[in-house]
Amino acid sequence: MTPTLLVDARAAEGIRKALTAGSLRASCGVLVYLRTKSVKAMSESLGHEEYSPLLLSSYLPEPILNYFQGRWVSIFQNAMIYEAMKDSDCLFSAIDIKENELDKFLLNHGLKPLPAHIVDGQIKDLIIQENVLDTDDGIITISIPLLRLLNALVEVVDKSKEKHLLTTFALEWHEAACYICNSIHKGLVSEALMDAMVVAEATPLSHERLLGVIYA
Repeated sequence: MTPTLLVDARAAEGIRKALTAGSLRASCGVLVYLRTKSVKAMSESLGHEEYSPLLLSSYLPEPILNYFQGRWVSIFQNAMIYEAMKDSDCLFSAIDIKENELDKFLLNHGLKPLPAHIVDGQIKDLIIQENVLDTDDGIITISIPLLRLLNALVEVVDKSKEKHLLTTFALEWHEAACYICNSIHKGLVSEALMDAMVVAEATPLSHERLLGVIYA
C-alpha cells in the first residue's frame, strides 16, 4: 500500500522551520491552560515562579493573549454585576455563571476593597530598598470594554450629587480609574492604548448599568 502524503515538500519545510523549542514550549503551555483553565497552572508548567503577563507576552501569540485579556475583562464585569445585583432574583440572568459555580467564582474572583496602601498612597514601607529602581513600573491589563467601564465609573462618580450615598467600592475604584484614564489622556502610554481610548469614548457604556454598584 502506497503511503499518502498529507503535505507537500514546501509545506513540510515550512512546518519544520516553525517547530522551534520556543514554539513547542508555548504550545505546551497553552495545552496546560486549555486543560486546567488556569493561567497560574500554565505559568507553573513553564517554570515561572508566579504568573506574570510580561513573561507570557514574550512568547505567546497575540490572539491567545487577546483571548486571555478578554476573559479577564469578562471576569471583572461579572464580579461588578454580582456586586450590583447580588440581592436580586435576576442575578443569574445577568451573569454567565451557574448558581452551583457562584461560590467558587466569588472565592477566586470576587471584588474586594483595594488594599489600604493603594487607597492611601502609603507604599514606601512595602518596597525593599535594595530592589528599588530609578522608576517604579507596574502592569495593568487594559482593553476597550474595560476602558468603557472605567470611563463610565469616573463620569458617574464625578457628576454625582449624592456623594454621601456612594459605596466604598465605588470611591476606591474611582481613584484607580482616574489614574488610568488620566495617564492615557496625558499620553503617558502606548499609541495603541490611546487609540483604544478613542474607540472606548466613541462607544460609551450606559451609566444606568453601574448605578447598583455605585450607590448604597
